[in-house]
Amino acid sequence: MSMKEVFGPVIRFFRSLRPELWFLVLGTLFGSAMAVVTPPFQAPDEANHFNRAYSISQGQIVLGKDTGGAFMPKSLQSLFFAVSEGLQFHPERKQDPKRLVQAFRIPLRQNEKIFILTGTVAAYSPVIYAPHVTAILLGRLLNLPLLAIFYLVRLFSLLAWLLLTAAAIRVAPYGKIFLLTASLMPMPLFLAASCSPDGTILGVSALFFAFLFRLALRPALPSRGEWLLLALFCGVLALCKSLYILLAASLVVLLLPKPREGVKEPRERGFSAGTLRNILLCLGLALALFCLWAWMNRNIPLYRYVPQIDPSLQLRRALADPSGTLRLLFLSLWEQGLGALRQMVGVLGWVDTVLPMTAYIAYSLLLLGSAILDGNTFSLSVRLTLALLFAGTLLAVFFGLYLVWTPLGWGRVVGVQGRYFLPMLPLLGGAIGFFRCERVCRWIPFLLIPLLFMAMKSLMLRYYAF
Repeated sequence: MSMKEVFGPVIRFFRSLRPELWFLVLGTLFGSAMAVVTPPFQAPDEANHFNRAYSISQGQIVLGKDTGGAFMPKSLQSLFFAVSEGLQFHPERKQDPKRLVQAFRIPLRQNEKIFILTGTVAAYSPVIYAPHVTAILLGRLLNLPLLAIFYLVRLFSLLAWLLLTAAAIRVAPYGKIFLLTASLMPMPLFLAASCSPDGTILGVSALFFAFLFRLALRPALPSRGEWLLLALFCGVLALCKSLYILLAASLVVLLLPKPREGVKEPRERGFSAGTLRNILLCLGLALALFCLWAWMNRNIPLYRYVPQIDPSLQLRRALADPSGTLRLLFLSLWEQGLGALRQMVGVLGWVDTVLPMTAYIAYSLLLLGSAILDGNTFSLSVRLTLALLFAGTLLAVFFGLYLVWTPLGWGRVVGVQGRYFLPMLPLLGGAIGFFRCERVCRWIPFLLIPLLFMAMKSLMLRYYAF
């Protein structure tokens, strides 16, 4: 029996799988592996995120005035020092598996509390921690050891991301392979398999854009229930991270130009007053929730962790010299763009675990190829507007970091990380999806498998001595 007769049916079976099933299979396998292999607290700010989720599970939605912390079990701090403290930013140091085994003996002891700061995540909304809080409450109910609760949080975070993103791929009218490719890059997979809320943010963003693109390409106007769902998405985006509220502006680009229902003559077409009203209501809700949450957290001193930061003074300087500020933003984008792209694909751990250059090149080509070849029917004007919205949001991220993370007087933006740009990738896919070539796109999931194994190998070599 020839190789073709043996493997031919298997290959045909996998090629026939729907993209969302491919995503669930690969995401579950490699995401679970990353959740187990990565030592505790070795994702960016993972200790702070775990502490913030625990404070929410105690009912502390807004943390103490002028503190940014809460009274939590002393064992949370003990666990951090017991398992893998000191590994971050030191690739030469490795995780001792014996320390992990011994750490499972650390009990939670809910009544022995001390005051614990949550760092720069103190003002993060409880909405994006919903999976994490659920896992903590379940672990407390079952009286699990603290480290077991920690891993349960990782698995619940991964599960929420898997379900949200699989639903997005299912709902998307086009770009399914692009969404699959973008979601199965090592960086989003690694974030989703950690205690970071970035997995929730990425899943919500993907589902929002998939639903919005479906409505935009459908002839009929959105129903009342669909408008309510869009309003819910906009509200959640506003509570994710402050700058992601700009993604809700996609409503104006994609839904406002839709013609009034029942109008056939081109000269009579124009946006509906009802559509404009509903868009403004959605955006108004998002802005109101954003302002309310910012006001509730106005007394948390987020900027004491980085010296020489004064957002209000930085803003005044930017307004006084707008041309100089724009020049600084573009120079920062030019100098840090390639590094941000590499981080977007995957620089794992505490941004100290680099993949082989082959992986970065291959993922970049697959991402670009899937975006171009998994196309849509948007007009050229809509494509250009989506591209401008992507560029504007990208610059807004740089400007936001310039305000809240860059010390006064610095000539470049500080704190840029590629993971910040992952939620806006669907905009880029919508802008450049020119062609439709399913025969080529069906092979892309097969190409992702060796790249994901390559990422797992890099993660293993970074944290364990072989």
